[in-house]
Amino acid sequence: MDLEITIEMIGNVAVLRLEGELDTYNCGQLRSAIVEQVNQGHAGIIVNMLKVQYIDSTGLGSLVGGLKRVSERGGFMRLVCDNPMIIKVFEITGLDRVFAIHGTEEDALKAAGA
Repeated sequence: MDLEITIEMIGNVAVLRLEGELDTYNCGQLRSAIVEQVNQGHAGIIVNMLKVQYIDSTGLGSLVGGLKRVSERGGFMRLVCDNPMIIKVFEITGLDRVFAIHGTEEDALKAAGA
C-alpha cells in the first residue's frame, strides 16, 4: 500500500498527515517531507498517524531520524496515533518513551503551544 502525506501549517507547526503504510517501500517519502520542513525553518512538527495502518522498523527509523534532525535544530516532533497495534510497536521498542504520542491532533497542537 502507498503512503500519502499532506502538510498543513498551523501557526508555526508543520502538521504532516499520513495515510497508508509506513514501511521499507515508502519511508523515504516521510524522511524527505521532514527534511523539507526543517530546511524551510519549521522545527515544530506533528506527525499525524491516525490513518496509518501499518509501520515496520524502517518506518520507525524514519521517525527517529526525523526526531533527531528536528531536535538538532532546537525543535520538537510529536506523534498522533490511536491505533493500539501501532502504539504497541512503540511500546515494545521503547520508543513510547522517546516520542510524545497523543490520541488527537488537537491534543498534540495544544501540547506544542500552537
